[in-house]
Parts: sequence; structure tokens; C-alpha cells
Amino acid sequence: MLECREIKEFAPHVEGLSFAAKIKQNMMILLQTRMEQKRIILPLDRVLLSQINEQQYRDQLWALALAVYAAKEKEPEPHLYAIYARS
Repeated sequence: MLECREIKEFAPHVEGLSFAAKIKQNMMILLQTRMEQKRIILPLDRVLLSQINEQQYRDQLWALALAVYAAKEKEPEPHLYAIYARS
């Protein structure tokens, strides 16, 4: 198994994440929020969709939750632009 130092040399952008109960809860809340905001396009994957519908916390659902959680820092800030006509 690779040591932390070896991982940083091999993939400097990789970060570890502890699957503590609070982190897992935050990941699922964020996933649910993004789904309610319609900011996620779900693939037509029967296994994933059944895990979401039946609230089965298995591999595909955790993979989606991890992806959404990892992307939360990368999202651009919303901006409001006013467009007006010159007179």
C-alpha cells in the first residue's frame, strides 16, 4: 500500500477524505441539495437510480456523492449581469 508521501509525489492533487459519520452526512445532504436544484444530470443507470430511490448507500451512490462533494469547491460563484440598451 502506498504511503501518504508516495501518493503526494505520484498525484499531488489527490486528497484523502475520512468517511466519518459527519462527512458522510454532509456528502448526502449536498447530493440531495444539488439534485433538488437540478444541477446534476443523472445517467440512466438502473443500479444507481435504484440506490437513490431506495436510499441504499452502496458503491454507485457513494461514487456520485464523492464526485459532487469534490466538485463543490470548483463551482464558479454565481454572478448577476445587467444588460441595458444604450439610449
